[in-house]
This record gives sequence, structure tokens and C-alpha cells, in this order.
Amino acid sequence: MCNHLNDVLVSARAVVASVDLESLTGAAAAGAFEAFAELEKLGASGKLLVAPKIAASDTWARAGHRSPEEWMAKTSGTSVGQAKLTAETAKRVEELPSTRAALRSGELSIAQAAAVSEAALAKPDAEAELLAAARTDTVKSLQDKARRVVLDSRGSVEERYARQRRLRAFSTWTDDEGMTAGRFRLTPDAGAALVNRIKAEADRHYRKAYKEGRRESPENYAADALVGLVTGEGLIGTKSGSRGTEVVVLVSRESLERGTVDLDAGELCEIPGFGAIPVSRAREMLADCFLKAVVFDGRRVTHVKHFGRHRPADLDTALLVRTVLERGAVRCQVEGCDRPVQEWDHRLDFAKGGETSEANLNGYCRFDHKLKGQGRLVERGSRWFRVESASAERSPP
Repeated sequence: MCNHLNDVLVSARAVVASVDLESLTGAAAAGAFEAFAELEKLGASGKLLVAPKIAASDTWARAGHRSPEEWMAKTSGTSVGQAKLTAETAKRVEELPSTRAALRSGELSIAQAAAVSEAALAKPDAEAELLAAARTDTVKSLQDKARRVVLDSRGSVEERYARQRRLRAFSTWTDDEGMTAGRFRLTPDAGAALVNRIKAEADRHYRKAYKEGRRESPENYAADALVGLVTGEGLIGTKSGSRGTEVVVLVSRESLERGTVDLDAGELCEIPGFGAIPVSRAREMLADCFLKAVVFDGRRVTHVKHFGRHRPADLDTALLVRTVLERGAVRCQVEGCDRPVQEWDHRLDFAKGGETSEANLNGYCRFDHKLKGQGRLVERGSRWFRVESASAERSPP
């Protein structure tokens, strides 16, 4: 094997040394990139397959290293943390024949193998589904699905929430620029309240800056929003007196009545984009806010109605729920995109008589919304894809 591998290395070095950018077209460069990416996956797969043997030997110790991971990091030119991920994934893969076969065929990167293997050991029945997802989903989307599997395997939602409560934390430090930096960990309900409040405040900072002719980044506005809210000098509530925070909880009626969630029956109790919470916590939240009732059948929203004194965005709620039911998160509906929804766009343009209704709106990130306007999104079945030119295919109405 080693002689064969050395021959492949010699050939690969020759190919890389002969790369001539001047003679490559864009299409040829893209093809070369795809081939190099496949080689990279095969190389990563090979490292995963031989890593357990290295750990079991004394090769790394004789080379003067403190651990197999330190030797792997030095040899690969990566961090010790990345090497530890490789070693841990290699151990898990030994127990998963299907994932191991996918690695041997070069289908998985180390990041993909890490996500699949952790979830598959937690729930063996999920391995086939996650391997299929690895072929089509982005790494982030795959990791999100795998994380959900792992979390569901760690006991009930109530147990998870109790553990999250124990793990909540907040810390600060001074970074290399002399700026105050921080890190926090919050339960899903607390996280949603914080993030939604900052987003709302940041939007107000943006509108104020826009009127004054100033332009800054979204991160700048969010930073100002955080400071304003904490110091009590925020823009929210200065005119209307309202200081409420909107948190949407997607909970099955049966779960709410029973007090528990039946996952096998497809029941839900979660905050879209943040995670599951106990039904008991959802009941507590309902006692302290106006109710948003969303009726859905399977994956189709059938009715949405709000109860409260203020006029809320009932349509936004229906769209939010539909997106979670269809895609598992508030995610752009274009295949291969894992960015959050940033724009709701009419399927049939409003100027052409299209209604502003749940059935006539699709959610996109800003990038794909721009592509839609350029005619570079096409629908195949019920799925949407990016294309170089939509002239030969049906564009979104």
C-alpha cells in the first residue's frame, strides 16, 4: 500500500506543480477545483482510517511528541484541536461500517464524518439518513441535523433543559485590539429573548442611521443595540413605551394539553432557530404574553390567528412556522443554502396581482433573493435551485 500511495503522491505533486493559471478557463479551473476537493476528501479519509493504528503504536512517542494528536497536528500542519477531532472521529468510525465505507469511497470530509459518526453512535437508526444528507446538504445543515439527533439521545427535553440551566454562563475579556469581548451560553428561551431584542433594537439603529445618512455594518448596529439595552439607553420603547420581546414557541396542541412531547408522533415544543424547551416552560411563557395560535396539518399551515391587544404580524408567524415544518429551521429555501431567511418574496409579483399571503410567499437569504430577481433560480418539482442561466428552464413566477 505504501509504495502505491507514494506513486500517487508523486503524480499529485507533478499535477500541482504544472498548474498554469494563464491557460485555464473558468470552467476548467472549476473542474480542477472539484477534482482537488475529491482528492482532499480521500486524503482526509485515509488519515481517519489509519489514525487508530498510529494511536496504538509508539511511533509518535519515539518522534518526541507527548501524544498521538500532537504528532498528527505536526505532521498535518493543523492545530492539536483539529487533530483531536480526527482521532475521536476515527475511533467512532471503527464501529460504523456504512460510514467507514463512505469514507473509503471519498464521500465524506472529516467535518462530515465527525457529525455523522457522533450522531450515528447516539442513534444507529439515523446513520443512513445522515449519510444521505451529507451528499446534498451543506456541512452546517448536516451538523444541525446531527446535533438534533445527539441532543434527543441525551434524555428528555426536561432533563436537557435542566442541564442547560446548570451550564448557563457569561464571561468577558480584553482582546488583542484592547476591546471588551465576551462569551455567553443561555437556554433556548433566554437566548431567543436576548437575540430577538437585540435584532429589534439594531433595526431601529439602522433606520435612525439611514435617515441621518450614515452607513455601518449590521455588526456595528448590533453592538450599539446591546449596549443601549443593557444601559437602559436603547431606542426601543422611547416613543411607544413598549419594552416587550417577541419569542415564538412552536408547540403541538396535544403536547400543550398533555404536558409532554411525543417525538415519535411528530409533536413539537421548540423555539424556531434556538431549540427545544420543556412544555412546562412553554406554559409559563404563555402566562406572561399574548398567545399566537398557529394551526397546521402535517407540513402545511392551515390557519393562523393572534390573540392580544396589539396588531401583530400574523402572516410572519405563519411563514415562520411553515419554514420550520418544511426545512427544520428558518432557512433559505434554495437547495444547498443554509443561510437564514432574510427576505420574503412574492411567488406571483404583487404588481401582477399576487396576494400577500402565506401561499404566495417564499423565504430567501439576501443573496438568493437577488438571484431570483436576475432569473437565476428555477423550480424543479417543489425544490428550488441556482443556475447559471434560467433561459432554458422555468423561472419562479
